[in-house]
Order: sequence, then structure tokens, then C-alpha cells
Amino acid sequence: MIARLTIVSLGITAVLCQTSCDQEAAASEKASSSESPSTGAISQNSLPEEIDFNIHVRPILSDTCFHCHGPDSKNQKGDFALHTFADATKELVNAKGKYGIVPGKPEESEIIARVFSEDEEEIMPPADSIHKLTSEQKDILKRWVEQGAKYKKHWAFIPPKKQVPEKKSDWAKDELDLFIAAKHQELGLKHSPEASPEVWLRRTTLSLTGLQPTPEELEAFIQDKSPEAKEKVVDRLLDSPRYGEHMAVAWMEAARYADTDGYQNDHERQNWPWRDYVIKAFNENKGFDQFTIEQLAGDMLPNATHEQVIATAFNRNHRQNAEGGALAEEFIIENILDRVDTVGTIYFGLTMSCARCHDHKYDPLSQKEVFQFSSYFNNINEAATARGTSARPTTTSLSLYASEESQQIYKKVQTLNAELNKVRGQQRGLLAKQEPKLKGKALNDKAESTQPVKELKQQINQLNNKIKANGDAHYASVMIMREAQGITPTYLLERGQYTDPDKSEELTRTVPAALLGDEPAPKDRLELAKWIVSDKNPITARVIVNRIWMHHFGTGIVSTPEDFGSQAPFPTHPKLLDYLAVEFRQSGWDMKALHKRIVLSATYGQSSKLTAELLEKDSTNKWLARGPRFRLSGYALRDQALHAAGLLTEKLGGPSVKPYQPDGLWNSMSHSPNIRYRPSTGDALYRRSLYTYWKRAVNPPRQSIFDGSGREICSVTQNRTNTPLQALVLMNDVTFLEAAKKVAERALLDTATNHQQKLKSIYTHITGYDADQEELNILSDTFDYFNELYTADPEAAKSILTQGASQISESADKAKLAAYTAVAHVVLNTDESINIE
Repeated sequence: MIARLTIVSLGITAVLCQTSCDQEAAASEKASSSESPSTGAISQNSLPEEIDFNIHVRPILSDTCFHCHGPDSKNQKGDFALHTFADATKELVNAKGKYGIVPGKPEESEIIARVFSEDEEEIMPPADSIHKLTSEQKDILKRWVEQGAKYKKHWAFIPPKKQVPEKKSDWAKDELDLFIAAKHQELGLKHSPEASPEVWLRRTTLSLTGLQPTPEELEAFIQDKSPEAKEKVVDRLLDSPRYGEHMAVAWMEAARYADTDGYQNDHERQNWPWRDYVIKAFNENKGFDQFTIEQLAGDMLPNATHEQVIATAFNRNHRQNAEGGALAEEFIIENILDRVDTVGTIYFGLTMSCARCHDHKYDPLSQKEVFQFSSYFNNINEAATARGTSARPTTTSLSLYASEESQQIYKKVQTLNAELNKVRGQQRGLLAKQEPKLKGKALNDKAESTQPVKELKQQINQLNNKIKANGDAHYASVMIMREAQGITPTYLLERGQYTDPDKSEELTRTVPAALLGDEPAPKDRLELAKWIVSDKNPITARVIVNRIWMHHFGTGIVSTPEDFGSQAPFPTHPKLLDYLAVEFRQSGWDMKALHKRIVLSATYGQSSKLTAELLEKDSTNKWLARGPRFRLSGYALRDQALHAAGLLTEKLGGPSVKPYQPDGLWNSMSHSPNIRYRPSTGDALYRRSLYTYWKRAVNPPRQSIFDGSGREICSVTQNRTNTPLQALVLMNDVTFLEAAKKVAERALLDTATNHQQKLKSIYTHITGYDADQEELNILSDTFDYFNELYTADPEAAKSILTQGASQISESADKAKLAAYTAVAHVVLNTDESINIE
């Protein structure tokens, strides 16, 4: 492993290491710009022999033509469209005797004449358009017309078929590798060597749990020479509770989970039981089909369990407006369309919100179809707007506590409250009998209380005190779905405005025709959920396996996980995507099985080293001729620092917590009455980052700086920027300084190790790698520098050793501990720590 610890200064080291973490980016951008957007080839010196509509033509038409001549019928220029064969080949309205396309005859096709024209009045796209066609794209269109202008249904709407490449490969460890090998052969690429055991272990451990391997796990794996060594590691990681926590993060961002309502007032909501459901579902390997059905329609299942009803909070994670002038009618529509957009993005990979105000400009989604689809989510009783500062929702909810014991106690409290209300009712009956002026039916029964009111109140107070003793001082009222009686009428909204419903037609529930095909429409939300995970749905399995692939490789087979429509790039390995989609369904939607085969594949197991040849031919790793390499998320960066320090709390589930954040952020950015941020204490301060309290008006700053989702709307993308602010967080955030201090303290107080071993311990605990001698020499020089500095300046040593709430041993040599802390801090800022590689 090449050391990057090349300087002594702590601050400069951190900046340089962070700045270099994506050193390939500039070269990648330059190289990728030379790749043809329409063909996806490494270089395109000649036209494809056979023009394929989906691969070569649709991207050109979608990018340059569909905005004016696409599916949006109300905005088609010249009453001419190119998105279907019938539209493209009909006689032009404004040019009798002329046709947009004459199959096989480019010389008679107006589209060819227009794109090759040099007349600014005639050329298409128009001369003043930002879209311009390259010579290659023009030639592709011409050859396509020559070959008959054959249209194809969009690839994402065609049911996937499992096709395994006939040619085998000695390199392949799994059938999925055969698809990669075939593309390598086609493009003249060669796969990279296998990654070293320690690189593979760290990569896989981070990928499956979000944490780096411990020194003990590294040593055990290095010593295990059995053929099953890797598989044993993967099985152990998949069985770890940390797996469910790690996988829950992406789902929470997609489902827009937050601990507050959003908008201006941004009141608190207690929604953590839904998060617990998600973690548990991943850990138990609940089939993704059942996972989906429960979240979309768990309340409608026969004999639905408490857990299945909680799952439907997925649909209620949207924002809730508590502003004084908020109109319920408006925000009911906003909430419904938010559910439509979320389901459309997560399960269909389609931008359904683009068809709210008009027909979709690029995809076969009409405005009417979107509102018809919205009818599935328009049949619950909801107030739509929140009121007051209480965490209690203004809509259908469930109440529950964090621990099982508290849940049982709460049930007893409910029983006692019911008895107390009965007694009070009997008392009111006697009063009513004596007071004939009271309205309503008088209760004539004699009040016979089995226990005095005072005794019942005492019992209830005792039980509530026990709940508080369990740490459950407040119960969570979770917003859920509960189907109303009958069907709420749904209408198309002109321009998407709640004030303009077109009441001339009450819309019937259905799924967009491009997805549904000739199948009958699901009757209700439960049938919809079941259809989504059925074999009759062509797209969902593709969308999900693409995101799982993206999780491991940094980029999906379709690089736009949020959009599988016409604007999306063609899949790099379309047959692999279909193969995995069919396999996923046939496995019973088994997520752990899919993760396992990916991380055990030869493709995933390659070295990520970027050679000069790969830099030239495939700098972005589009064709996977090397292993994945990308920066860790803000969640993983914090979690691995705490893990290395031995500070990470392993408690599973429960209410959100408040780790360190800069003072005063909430004061200036929040209008909520309770705006003061009070960090958690004790173990709660060191819980995993997915449990961090998420305020929509003021996102946790660490996650925002490292490209976390804002949680206001559904987000399935993984943005990765490289900014100076990120380096400053790693250098100055108390979390990383405190972690460095505790890593250093453990090494210093280990009396069985010498100086070199202490340095090695620091490096291995943080990175999950063994340090080589060159790296140890650099770390030793760094230690010597800071040891001299802190010996001469005890106040500086004290400053670094008082970071965070954790205390240090009184017996520790303060100058040495501060110097080792500086070393640990440098390691936390290296590429080896910041990246999966």
C-alpha cells in the first residue's frame, strides 16, 4: 500500500489528504467527455453496423427533440411528435405532402432535411437552442431512417429476461462476472488483479456494515487460508446487527425520514418506531416484496400486526405544515403527490412529479395517469396541517414506547384509564340525574366503582413512573395509513393546482399504461403494492437491483437511479441488469443473497488501482475493469471514527439522539419555539449516525457537508463532492478530535507494546489495514514532531486532550498522549480512512 502521509504538519496533512481523495475526478471528466453519449462506446470512429433505437436513437431524440416534439401533447410544436412511430411518420400538418420520417428514405424525411440544414430558419434543433447535434448524431439518425426507422418500446418497460453469456471465463466466480468479462472483451479491456486480502476485507466490511474491520477481524481473516474464508466473512457481516443499521440509511433518505415536520415552524415528530421497523426488516432479511407490501399497505393486510401498521409510516414521512395560514385543502394535495413522487422514484425510477402540471415531456406518462395513480393514496383521513408545538400528530397515528417492557406497561395503563373513565362516567351519571338541565341522555345506573378514583390514579402514576425509569419518558405517536370507507373522488388538477380540479370527470384508479400494459388495474392500495412486486411489473426489480449495485460500486448499471426514463443513459450492462432483476425476483426478493453474490464476485474483488491504461480507456470505471473506489458517506466517516476509538454505542433502535454540532445553528435557522440544541449525554452521544436527530430546517451539518439528503423529498442518489469544507470538518470537528484522543489513549496505555506497535495499532484501528514500514516511519516522524511541541507547550496538549465529553486517564503522559492523538488525527484524514478502495 502506498503511503500518503508525506508531511508532518497536522493541518496541512489533513487538507492535502482530503483534497486528494478523488484525485481521478479531473482526469475522469476529461476522459468521459470524449465518450459518445449516444453509443456508450469508449471511442466512436465509425457508426454502428446496426442502429438500435433504444441504444443509439432514443437518447438523441430525448435530449434534443422531445422537449418540443415529445409526449407532452399540449406543448408540441407544429403539431408534430417523434416519440412514437405513428406520430413521426404521419403527414405534417403545416407541410402537406411531407412527412417527418419516411422509413427507408432519408432523402424524403423532413427530420433528416432539417437536422442537416444550414439554414438558420430551417435547422433543427433551432439555431438559438442550447441543444446542438454532433455530426455523428446526425449520421446515426440518417442511418436509422435508412434502416427503416424501427421504433422500440423503452427498454425499462419491457419485461426483463434472464440471458447468460454463452462464453465462459476462467476469471469469473459468479455468473454476473460473465457479463462484465464479455464487455471487457468487446472493448479490448482487461480486468484488474485481485485486491489484497486486507483491501477486500475492509471494502466488504464497510460495504455491508458501514464500519471498518477490527484488528482482530483482520488478523483472523489473514490467517484463514480456507477456500471459504471470504464467504465466512460475508455471512458473519450479514448476520451482524450493524448490517441492518447500515442498509437502513439509504432507505431512510429515500423515504424522506426526519424527526421534524419541516416548513417554517418545523415542529418535532416522533417517528423513530418506523426507523426501528426498517432496521429490523433488513436484519431479519424480510423479503423485499413483503417489505414493500407492508410499507405501502400494511394497514390493509388481514389481521395486520402492530408492526405492519407502523410500516405504513413510510407513506407519512412527508412534511407537515404548521404555519398559521396553511390551507388543509392545499396540503392534502401536496401530501398525496409527495407519496406519488416517492413511490414513482423508489419503485419505478420515474420522475412522476414532472407530469403533475402537464403530460411528461420525455416519458410516456400523462398528467391524467399521474392523478389516476394518486387516487391510491387519496383515501385516508388526514388533517394535512399540523397545529401547535406538540409532537402529537393531527392525523391517524399509533402510540407506542421504545422498550418492550414499556409497551406492556402502556397496555396496562390503557386498561386502567378505561376503568377510570368508566368510574368517572358513573359519577357524571349521578350528577346528571340531579341536574336535569344538562343536555343529553341521563345515566340512571347507580355508580358502583370497584376501586376509588384515587387508587386508580395512583396505579396509573406508578406505571407511568416505571415507563420513565425505562428511559421512555415520552411515547411516540407515529403517523400511519388507515383506509377510509368508500373511495375519495379524485380529479385532474389543471396546472397541478389544488384550486383547479377538473370535475367534469372523476378519475378511476390505475397504473400508468406504460407499466401496466394490458393487465387489469389494481383495485386498491394493497393490490397496488402486490402488483408492484409481482412478475407483471417490468421495472421495479431492475430499479432495486440497480440501487444495490450502486451501493457496492458507487455507480449503478443505470447511472441515474432516480430516472429510468428517456432522459436516463442506457444501462452499461443491460443484460446483466435484467439477469439480476429476474434472479432477485426468483430468489424471493432476498436482499442478503444479492448482497452476498455481489461482494463475492470477481468483479467486486478486483484491485481498484487506476493504471495509466485504465485512466486513458475507462477513467470513470464505467466498464468495471477495476474494483470500486469512492469516498465514504458522512454517516460512515463519523461511525468508523467512533468505532476505531471504542466509543461507538452498539444499542439497536430507539429514539433519535443529538451528537455534537456547532453552537447556535438552530437559533438562527429555526422558527420553532423550542429552538435550543442540547447534545445528548453518556452513551447516547456516541450512537450510530443513522440515529442522529434530523431537523429538516437545519440538517445535521456534518451530513450536509458530506452530501447527505435534505430529507424533504425522496432521494435515491448518492452525490459525492470534494470540497474544502469536508477537509475542515475532518480537521476540526470535535467528533474526530475526540476519536483520535481515545484511539491514542488505548495505544499509549497498552504496556505490552513498544512505540512502533503503538503506531501500528493506531493505524490499523482507524483504517482496518496493516501499516507498512514506510508508513510507520512517517507516523514516527509525525509523533516526534508533536511530542517535542507538546512537551514544550503543556497548554496546547491540554487543548487537544480536552476535546469531547470523554475523559482520559490521569496516569497518562499528557505530552505523549497529545502527540499520539495528533498521529491518530492525521490517519483519520488520509485517503485510506476516507475512501472505500
